[in-house]
Amino acid sequence: MANIKAFWVAKNKKLDIIYSLPAASDIHEFVAGKTNRLISNNPVFQQWTADKDSIEQKRVGDSVIYYRGTWTDRAALMIPADLYIADEVDRSKQEVVMQYSTRLQHSDYKWRWYFSNPSTPGYGVDVMWQKSDQKHYFYKCECGHWQYLTMENIMGDKPYFGCVKCKRELSRRYNHGKPNGWRASK
Repeated sequence: MANIKAFWVAKNKKLDIIYSLPAASDIHEFVAGKTNRLISNNPVFQQWTADKDSIEQKRVGDSVIYYRGTWTDRAALMIPADLYIADEVDRSKQEVVMQYSTRLQHSDYKWRWYFSNPSTPGYGVDVMWQKSDQKHYFYKCECGHWQYLTMENIMGDKPYFGCVKCKRELSRRYNHGKPNGWRASK
């Protein structure tokens, strides 16, 4: 999902992006195994990346997505960006993750997205969560119950996202340009 969102932001918002994973070898596996397959199976993404398409960077329209590791201090040098996407934050070198965020100083946007499976309270993505506004994306079930998704919402032998109150499958479709029942709250 982050890959698709990054492509959309690069193309439509015309923002340069740094996408980091822990090691340079992770980048090669991620881009070759996921990003390139996503592009090869999507004619729109093929058109968007027609100009520059390598493991380390993708030119998407007028913007560039730079794919970098975090285990060398030099990885974050000389790349200005508008959006920094840190994937697997808890497995990354924390000092370099922070260094990447300084690459946004020139930008009017200064967007940062952090993803990870939390490892320890007070470390990695948990630090970012504590600094954030801690908003949740809520769904409204047909029974009227508002909830945000947690592991408790995964139900059934054939897993689905269900309402914790009535067990009905939650609709994640968009209605009139807004997600079904969406509201953000702290």
